[in-house]
Amino acid sequence: MNIVLLISFGALALIAVGLIFFSVMHFRLRKNLFSLIDIVSQLQQETRILRQADLTFGVRSDNIENEFLQLKKQVDVREKQDAIPSAYTQAMKMVEMGANMKDITQTCHLSSAEAKLLLNIKSFAAEHG
Repeated sequence: MNIVLLISFGALALIAVGLIFFSVMHFRLRKNLFSLIDIVSQLQQETRILRQADLTFGVRSDNIENEFLQLKKQVDVREKQDAIPSAYTQAMKMVEMGANMKDITQTCHLSSAEAKLLLNIKSFAAEHG
């Protein structure tokens, strides 16, 4: 009977050690699970922040692009406005230096009539000036 009792106590001790081992493992797994839940929660929060930042960046990017296009249009308009007087200014300088109609029309991209008008203005000023 002592052997049966000894085996019973041994089995109970083994079961108790197993239960303690599984309890410790269960505690560690729960602790790890809660850590993972915290990490997932932080990642979800960061994802929300990044999504909002991405939307804000997209809106800002669109605004910058629109401003750039508006400025480019303004520059294009200014260049066209400035190109007309500068062509005439350059043509008048060429007339004063004695250029002929062909040189003026080719260099300044003026029509023959415009070049002729500038040449006539020059000769009129020379005669009456």
